[in-house]
Amino acid sequence: MKKSLTLKLTLYFFIALTVFILLVGIMFGRQFQQKSEARYVERLTSLAVALAENIGESGESQIIFAPDEKMKGMGPHHGMGMGKMRNPEAMTPDERIKNRESMAKERKKAAAKENIIRRIRDLNRISQGEIRIVDANTRTSYVYGNDSVPDKLPAETNELLEKALAGEKGVIRNSSFLLSDSTLTVGVPIMDKNGEVIGALLLRNATNELVSMQKEAFSLLGAALLLGFVITLVLSAVLAKSFVKPLKQMEGFAVDLAKEKYYLRSDIKREDEIGSLAKSLDLLAARLEEIDNEKSRLDKMRKDFLASVSHELKTPITVVRGLIEMMTAGLVTTEDKRQSCLSQMQKNILGLQRLVQDLFELSRLQNADFTFETEELNLIDPLNDAVQSAKQMAKSKSVAVELMVEPSPIILKGDYVRLRQMFLTVLGNAVKFSPERGTVRIGVSQSENSWSISVTDEGAGISEEELPHIFEKFHRQTGEKNNDGTGLGLAIANEIARRHDINIAAGNVKNGGAVFTFSSYLRATPF
Repeated sequence: MKKSLTLKLTLYFFIALTVFILLVGIMFGRQFQQKSEARYVERLTSLAVALAENIGESGESQIIFAPDEKMKGMGPHHGMGMGKMRNPEAMTPDERIKNRESMAKERKKAAAKENIIRRIRDLNRISQGEIRIVDANTRTSYVYGNDSVPDKLPAETNELLEKALAGEKGVIRNSSFLLSDSTLTVGVPIMDKNGEVIGALLLRNATNELVSMQKEAFSLLGAALLLGFVITLVLSAVLAKSFVKPLKQMEGFAVDLAKEKYYLRSDIKREDEIGSLAKSLDLLAARLEEIDNEKSRLDKMRKDFLASVSHELKTPITVVRGLIEMMTAGLVTTEDKRQSCLSQMQKNILGLQRLVQDLFELSRLQNADFTFETEELNLIDPLNDAVQSAKQMAKSKSVAVELMVEPSPIILKGDYVRLRQMFLTVLGNAVKFSPERGTVRIGVSQSENSWSISVTDEGAGISEEELPHIFEKFHRQTGEKNNDGTGLGLAIANEIARRHDINIAAGNVKNGGAVFTFSSYLRATPF
């Protein structure tokens, strides 16, 4: 079963983003839990320190540690060995004064103790916990804020108490199976004005508020994570579609290329790997379009070639066949007619032979596997050889073939015979189309790294319509002077030039006549 790439990418993106969100959520949850507990402990510690300082710096801490029974038993002569209080009427004036002073002192101490206890209870209401004050000397503990708590110190707080009595702050957590039953206990020392440890204050508080706050925060975090999952799913689908969309475009583009629609392009403009792939496909389409156009051109050339060959072969064969039929039918009765028929037959057969030879020659030259017999030579040598042969051809028309200057050597690697054939073909055409007593001029020019050879005649020139096709197969230049050609000479010369990395071009001169130019760089190397 074919699996959708969009679905796969959506799943991959969703998994990746989900893992990221979960990791962030877990890290945030742990950080929040630790920070909130630290803040909670810090708040309790601050309250405990405030209570301890309030007690220690009040100057009345001795009252806090004194039991109520002791204060109740204090009389006006407490500390003087006096037992019961005497009847005021039986007292002497001095005793009455001392009694009043003692009672005032008692009331002052009671008021001070009540004031301190009230402040402790006020601070305890802020902490909403349990406060235990322990005397450093007697280890007696006093509990505020929870009447149900026994006076005896719990075993788990002994270490914390010893630490506080040693002058250090500390905190312990009593956890239960249920978080709602967990408590935090903070222990701080109580010091007098002289800095002496006179007791310890233990502030114990349930973590209900902390747990409630954490639960609320985690609920919000869970809702945020759930919303993040939904957004992640949507975002994953959007990202997957945006990633797959150009791939689907390229798939359709590839299908169009398979249907030979090479003129189309992907139209994807992106600066990434997908854009690079799209550019490669566009380049492939362009190359396929060029190949298709070249194929069409070659196919048309093949058809034209076959049509031209058929036409070139049909005419002489038809003539020869007609002459043979005339002779076999007895229509040729005289010797003169018979000789004329034989002469025409010979002329057409020689034309057929020349045509077949030229076709074979052109076919070999166009074959990449066909190699020349190359050697290092002076290009002027085959040129001079061709000029001498052209002069012999030009004698019948009194046409002069002139090499304008004595050229310097042009050294290259090439096939001497083929290069001579190339020059002779062009010189032969120049002689053919030159008027009686005309001149064919050969010019040679050289520069530091290039050379050119021009062949100029004084004929009628080449029409503008024929110039683009002058080197094509079976193209014959119009005019009565070109009736005996095969139309393959210049095509063969062009192939020889191409195989020697020589450029050949045709044109016209201002004063009339055609000019053929051979040019290349020095030290040219054939293909």
